Amino acid sequence: MRPARRGDAAEIARLARQFTADEGGGKDPMSVAAILRHGFGPRRVFWILVAARGADILGYALVYPGYDAGESSVGLHLSDLFVRADARRQGVGRALMDGVAAETKRIGGAWYTWFVVKTNAEGQAFYARLGAKELPSLPLYIEV
Repeated sequence: MRPARRGDAAEIARLARQFTADEGGGKDPMSVAAILRHGFGPRRVFWILVAARGADILGYALVYPGYDAGESSVGLHLSDLFVRADARRQGVGRALMDGVAAETKRIGGAWYTWFVVKTNAEGQAFYARLGAKELPSLPLYIEV
């Protein structure tokens, strides 16, 4: 478990394409350029943790900061959690989630949240095994 490096961007982009395909397609996933611009550039808006075995990246977690005004608390939003199919059920996902929890504590955060696609039964079962709790609200969004 380590923070992503600029040199990891191409492999993370490849894994992001696989993540998007696994969830049924949709919009284009992150490009190498977007990872470098938004994750390592002067106006960094997210950071990525990678699970690696040597030089081999097994999975990644992409997080960005959040704030809950109702509780005056800081936290993280987990945007992506992805583990390669050949590395699943080996503790990689749990290690990434533990890494996100550690990163949340490092920034003085009290919580982290994420969404899981309703059709992702494997992901839902994984999060349930970790003891995740559903929020009572539904996510809403507006494209701009």
